[in-house]
Amino acid sequence: MTSPTTHSCPQCGSGLVQGTHPQSRDYLRHRLSELNSLIAALNAERDALQAESDAIVYPVLSLPPEAMAEIFEHCVASKTIPSPSSAPLLLTQVCRQWRQIAFATPRLWKSLTFQGRVREEVINMWLSRSGNVPLDHNVETRDPSTLGVLLDASLQHAHRWEEMAFVIPFSSMRRLNFGDVLLPLLRKISVDSDYSYKGNIVSHPIVIRNAPALREAHIGTIPRRKFHLPWCQLETLTLRTISLIECLSILEQCSELRNLVLFRASFMSGS
Repeated sequence: MTSPTTHSCPQCGSGLVQGTHPQSRDYLRHRLSELNSLIAALNAERDALQAESDAIVYPVLSLPPEAMAEIFEHCVASKTIPSPSSAPLLLTQVCRQWRQIAFATPRLWKSLTFQGRVREEVINMWLSRSGNVPLDHNVETRDPSTLGVLLDASLQHAHRWEEMAFVIPFSSMRRLNFGDVLLPLLRKISVDSDYSYKGNIVSHPIVIRNAPALREAHIGTIPRRKFHLPWCQLETLTLRTISLIECLSILEQCSELRNLVLFRASFMSGS
């Protein structure tokens, strides 16, 4: 029995069985057979490519998770700004294995720089992923409400503060009164103003008392500054825009000081 001859349809170019209407049963069966054959061929090609892909072993995926976590740590910048285009968030987008390792490595989330406004859920997410490791946070904001949200969340983890830096409005300095806060790991503190103060300046004391590990302090340009720090513990101190009288008053209390940096020291009174 001979197979029916086919001709191309002038409208769509598909094969037509001779003597049949494009919508006849024989034509439809013939087209279904052609399409099924094409699907089978494509499936076979896909399976072959998948098998070839599965046979490829990427060396980086064969490393132990501990080694991958160590490599990931070197990908994180010292000033980590939450962004999907940089580590650690970028690492979570590569593949499922990398995402699991990144989420299970608290050290990737210990450092954080907040600039401008930031959502509260981002703060809480970052802090929760940092587990119990010491924290290194850098706060740069002119928005008092953002500072309030950050401090309210961060103070719940104050026992893990290791390095903290603040560049904030002078009017918000009152939020840096940590006199009653236990800071057992705090090793370094940096405080500066964003120079946004105008008119009459009301002095707000910056207080840190319960920080037995504090060894380094950097104090920027803050008018009428009033700092209550454990000066006798400090080994490194930076003072900016300060009168020599005020400087000498501080240095008299720094019995363990080894490194001192002064910027724009003058004979003028700092008050």
